[in-house]
Amino acid sequence: MKDVEFDAFGEPMLKSQALPTQPHGTVSRVMVRAGTGIFWSLVVVIVAARAAYFHPGFADKIAELTDVARSALSIFGV
Repeated sequence: MKDVEFDAFGEPMLKSQALPTQPHGTVSRVMVRAGTGIFWSLVVVIVAARAAYFHPGFADKIAELTDVARSALSIFGV
């Protein structure tokens, strides 16, 4: 059976039109690794910042706001 590749819209493509799955040059490999490193560094920084600045009382404030909104809507019969 012949391997057929499809584009994003489901149309069959020729093998020559398919994008390469592996970078070929040294610069491409360096760029992929640098981009991956930057991405995961940002993930770690964001998660650490969220953990450092987490305020447990914030959820209680949101619950209070929803109670106020429900009482305001009950005035209008909603």
